[in-house]
Amino acid sequence: MIRYIALVVMCTLTSYAQRIEIPLGFVNNVGDQSKTYGITFAAHPQGSNELDSALGEKEIPSLPPPAGVFIVYSIPPSAEYMWLSPIDVRKLEIGKQHMVEYTIGMTWNAGKLDVSWGPIPNLIDSAYLVDVVSDFPNNFIKVKLEPGKSYSTINTAITKLKVMVWYNATSLSVQNTEEEFKLYPNPFDEQFVIDGASVGASYDIVDVAGTTVASGVVERTRHDVSTADGAPGLYILRLRGTDGSVTMKKLLRK
Repeated sequence: MIRYIALVVMCTLTSYAQRIEIPLGFVNNVGDQSKTYGITFAAHPQGSNELDSALGEKEIPSLPPPAGVFIVYSIPPSAEYMWLSPIDVRKLEIGKQHMVEYTIGMTWNAGKLDVSWGPIPNLIDSAYLVDVVSDFPNNFIKVKLEPGKSYSTINTAITKLKVMVWYNATSLSVQNTEEEFKLYPNPFDEQFVIDGASVGASYDIVDVAGTTVASGVVERTRHDVSTADGAPGLYILRLRGTDGSVTMKKLLRK
């Protein structure tokens, strides 16, 4: 059974501000079957190399790898197979340019491995997917993460990769402008307003179990959101700014 550590303390929800993310998708294709896993590499001013539960990292107990199943984990080398969390958050150095390495381990014994990713946030100068056998820039595998690109291999001997990310937080101050947006009324009934967020920012509304109940894009500085579905209770609005930063605020539905 998968066990989750409590994700968030309500007073720390806005600590998601300035979380910069690169989601990667891993697909092991074997014949007409495929197994898909996703992991997000991220940086945040309060991140560390340890388990940052307040920033969304979750601890999943170690499990023996079933034959033929592709498993992703992001921990330092270990004799155990573990998928520590579907998100790996490290320290974002505000006002600096710096590089962070993330480790990926996997076990697979057949077919083809496909790795893909989405847009790269503006606060990342560059990012590479490389092997862990040789030193950058002379790695056997060296793929720059760019929109429209991907990586594929049929070499099942490749069981460890790393993602090298060069963050550029020189344009960030300790304060995040996206934190200035407001939500009202709060508590709300079936409609509320996102006021002051950047036009073009995207948002998701999730319940306390992590299920997304609504999503959209901010179309104007005073953006109305209607949520006909959903039971009364606590929800989280997750706003991704156009610069790649992420802010989360709590909402209470009457």
